[in-house]
Amino acid sequence: MSLSELTDPEAVLRAISEFDDIGREAFLAKYGFGPARTYFLLHNSRRYDSKAIVGAAHGLQHPDRPPLKGKDFSGGESTVRKKLRALGFDVERGGDPTAPKRNPPWSRDETILALDLYIRRRPQLPGENDREILELSSLLNLQGAQRGVSAMANFRNPDGVSMKVANLSRLDPSSGRKGLPHGAAMEDQVWAEFMPDITKLRHAAEEVTRRIKGADGPSPIASLTAAASENLTLASRGPAPTFGQVVQNRVDGETCVYIMRLTGRVADYFSQHDLRGRAVVKVGRSNEVSRRAFELNCGFPPGLDLAWVPVQFQTFATGILAHDREQATLRHLERLGLSIGGEFAIVPENQIDGLLDATAEASD
Repeated sequence: MSLSELTDPEAVLRAISEFDDIGREAFLAKYGFGPARTYFLLHNSRRYDSKAIVGAAHGLQHPDRPPLKGKDFSGGESTVRKKLRALGFDVERGGDPTAPKRNPPWSRDETILALDLYIRRRPQLPGENDREILELSSLLNLQGAQRGVSAMANFRNPDGVSMKVANLSRLDPSSGRKGLPHGAAMEDQVWAEFMPDITKLRHAAEEVTRRIKGADGPSPIASLTAAASENLTLASRGPAPTFGQVVQNRVDGETCVYIMRLTGRVADYFSQHDLRGRAVVKVGRSNEVSRRAFELNCGFPPGLDLAWVPVQFQTFATGILAHDREQATLRHLERLGLSIGGEFAIVPENQIDGLLDATAEASD
């Protein structure tokens, strides 16, 4: 047996999927490898122990033979790097991929939104379960998803958002609060830019919110609603029907499992449920989450003031793997008594951001 026998990139993807499913520690133990020291396979912004992945992939490509062991790599990690690159994968040098990550610093836009909330609510500071804190947390997570921010599961969670809002009191001479002694420099910059002009701050916060929700322009939903309002007298604006044969080619590939949260006047339509501190969510899978959210929102008639907003998603190498995680998540919600049927559930606010991670841990 030798490394040259590994020729199928799909076998590497299957090894990566198994790594994700059972976790790093269990994967290394199963295939008899220690942690990588120098080279790591990079896939979907995650890093994997290169030798262990290659060893497992060899066994997956050749099920009649055992996986490669460490002694089977005559050239060490440098040989593994060449093989992975030849198969079309990225490999990088670096430290231990399990080292703790840090959330990115608060941006100017994020700080503007936090300051706007602080000014509107002072002197009473909202806690992590406050409705506006929860809404701001969801909005910042939406922006993070749009920016492709890679962060820990607690990225802009309600606890962190409420702490950020509260700490802005250190800059307010009227508050009497000290806050953290060394706040972020961005807090000082935004305070100096807008205070005491609260009107200017409010307009800036509205503009930031509009950009996040509307992608620098009127949202597709708003555009469709406006078009419908202008053409109420027309029964249909669709194209004339056509006839013929339609051929579709379906190719499996990377697929996301997503959690979407229903926003807007939700309580009006779920009056039979107590939504205090809880939210209506949808579990699903798609190869393009933003497009799927747009499709779902197009199904709401104008005037309902409802919209699905993606709050968490995980990417899998194949649709089958995504389907399995989707179903595991739905079963997990049923066991917890949170499901309200089908793909929908009512979940405590503080559990939404970690729902897919919790499902993975339960599955392991």
